Amino acid sequence: MNSSIESYFQTFFKQSSQAVILVDCMCMEILEMNAAAILLYEIENKVDFIGVSFFDISNFEDFPSEKIEIISKQILTSGNYSFSAPIKSVKQKEFYAEITITLINFQNQKNFIITVSDQSEANNNKLELEQNRETYKSIYNKLPDGVVIHSNGKIISCNDTFLRYKNIKRKNLYGTDFLDLFNPEDRDSVSSQIENPVKGNLIIARGLKIDDEWHKFTLESFEENFFEKQVIVTFISDYQLQEDLAKEQLRANIASEANAMLEKEINKHKETRKKLEQSQEISKSVFNSSIDTIISTDLENRISEVSPSACYTFGYEMDELLGKKSYELYAYDHEFKEIEEQLKIDGFYVGEITNIRKDGTYFTSFLSCAAMKNAEGHQIGFMGISRDITDIKKAEIELVESEKKYKDLFINLSDAVIVVDAENIIYELNTAAKLLFQIVDDKPNNLIDFVFEEDKKYVYKKSKEFRKKGHIVNVEFRIKTKKGIFVPSIYQVRQSMRVIIL
Repeated sequence: MNSSIESYFQTFFKQSSQAVILVDCMCMEILEMNAAAILLYEIENKVDFIGVSFFDISNFEDFPSEKIEIISKQILTSGNYSFSAPIKSVKQKEFYAEITITLINFQNQKNFIITVSDQSEANNNKLELEQNRETYKSIYNKLPDGVVIHSNGKIISCNDTFLRYKNIKRKNLYGTDFLDLFNPEDRDSVSSQIENPVKGNLIIARGLKIDDEWHKFTLESFEENFFEKQVIVTFISDYQLQEDLAKEQLRANIASEANAMLEKEINKHKETRKKLEQSQEISKSVFNSSIDTIISTDLENRISEVSPSACYTFGYEMDELLGKKSYELYAYDHEFKEIEEQLKIDGFYVGEITNIRKDGTYFTSFLSCAAMKNAEGHQIGFMGISRDITDIKKAEIELVESEKKYKDLFINLSDAVIVVDAENIIYELNTAAKLLFQIVDDKPNNLIDFVFEEDKKYVYKKSKEFRKKGHIVNVEFRIKTKKGIFVPSIYQVRQSMRVIIL
C-alpha cells in the first residue's frame, strides 16, 4: 500500500474510538484498519485479514458480488453509501451495525473509508452528539463575522456577533425585512446579491452600527438547507481598516480548530438523529464557506488539498491545483524562499506576500502557515491560510493621501482655524491663526486667554452652548494677541474666526 495513504489513515483514524477500515475501491479488499476495528471484529492478527474482502470478514449473507459492484459504482458517483445490517465478528459474535462507506481522494488515489458502528453504543453516541450540538452552537455564535439566515426577505436566524452589530434582541429582529438593515442607497446591490447568491461574490454595503452612523460592511451570500428549508445565509463583516488584519489571524485559528473538530465528530456520528445531523451540516457549511484560502502540501511542496475558495482566488479548477508545486502560486521566488527558511527555524510564518493567479495577475495576501505533523510528531507537510488584502492595501493608501490633503488644506486656509478640547485648550491651529494671535511656539494655550477681558464671560457661555447643541455657531468677540496687543483696541473692532470644539 502507498506509504502516503497509510500515513494519512494513521494520522486521522488510528486513535478513533469508532471502527474504521480502509479498502480498495474496486474490489473492496481491506488495505488497513484501526485498533477499534480490530477489537470490534475480534481479530487476533491483523495481517491475516489484509487483502480479504470487507463483505467476507463481516459475514454478510445477502450481498452477492453483483450487488457489491453496484454499491461501489454508486459510491464513486455520489461519494458515500450508508446502510444498517446484522454482521458477525470472525469469532461469530453477532451484532447489528450502522455502516457508512465514503469515497476518499488522496493524492489522485481513490479508496473507500468504511466506518462500522455497533448500535449497542447508540445511546452513548446520542448523548455525545447532544453535547457537540451545543459546542457547534457556541462556535457559530463566537465567529468574528456576523451571520444572518433569511428566507423570502425575512430574517429567521442570526448569531450573537450580528446582534452586537445591531444592539437588538432576537425577538425584535426575527421576522423583520433583511433589506431594512442597510442604507436605502445600497439596497439595490444587496437585493441583487441575495437574488443570485454565489459563494465568493463580495459586495460592500452601508449598515447601521452601534453608536455610529451608516457604517461599511462586506456581504457574502449563499444558499443552504436549514431544517429542510432552502434559505439564504449572509456573512456580514466589519470593513474597518484598523481591525481587518487582526481579524484574519483570529478567523484562521477558529476555522482551523473548528474544521478539525467537525470532521472528527461528523464522521463518528453520521446518520444519527436527523435534526442533529442537520445542525452539524449547517455548522460545517458555515466554516467551509469562509472566504479564506486554505492549501496543504506534502514535504515536497506538492499541493495535496485545497479549499473551494482557493480555486476561486487563484482562478484554477481543483484538479489543476492538486499536485501543483506551491511555489508556482508565488509572484516572487525570494518570498517563497524566505517563508521556507522561517518554517525550518520557527515552524510557522505570518506576514504579507504577493501571489499570482492563473491569468498572470498579481495580488497581495496576508498568509499564516505552519508545518503539519502526524500523531507520532513526524512532519508530513505544510498548511497555509491566506486572504486577498489587495483592496485593503489600496484603501490604506487612499486614506493616507486623503489625510495629507486635509492637512495641507487646514494649514494653508486663509481663515484662522482653531481646534480646542473640552477645557478650551487649543489642540491645533493653522498658520493664519498663529499670525492672528502672534504665537511663535507650539506650547499649549487656552483660547480664553486670547479673548478681550470684557468678552470672556460671553465666549465661555457660548462654548458651553456649542457642546450642548452639538453643532458649530459663529461667535464674534474681540481678541488680544500673545504679546497682549488688542486688535485693534482703539476702535474696538470685533474679530471673527472659526472655532472647532472637540
